[in-house]
Amino acid sequence: DVIASFGLIESVKNEMARINKLGQIEAEFTLMNDEVAFNNPNDEIILFRIVQEFISNTIKYSEATNLDINMTHYPEYILIQLSDNGVGFDESNIEPGSGLINMKSRAKLINTDFEFTSRPGEGVSLKLFYPVA
Repeated sequence: DVIASFGLIESVKNEMARINKLGQIEAEFTLMNDEVAFNNPNDEIILFRIVQEFISNTIKYSEATNLDINMTHYPEYILIQLSDNGVGFDESNIEPGSGLINMKSRAKLINTDFEFTSRPGEGVSLKLFYPVA
């Protein structure tokens, strides 16, 4: 598995490069601190699956021209912020079994706080607060 070999950061960088090659969406990844340490390699895999789901939904549904992912290491947690400038949607109309529900349950598996916001016409934003101890 690529994530197990290279880690979350390199895997996200590779994913963003792949998106930029497609030419539909401008994808940007920003790492705010060089030292980002995860508790467990399996957690990195789960976080990457959440990131992949967000990216997939952005490509499929959002009509976005920009996708941004920022990662910042704080003393208590790693903050991963994902956002697009797409069409957004009404959060009250989420179908059971959707990718959003899958992302939320994956975050819960690794005790990661999950803050999702979207409104029609305002894109989508996801913040993941991964605890480091």
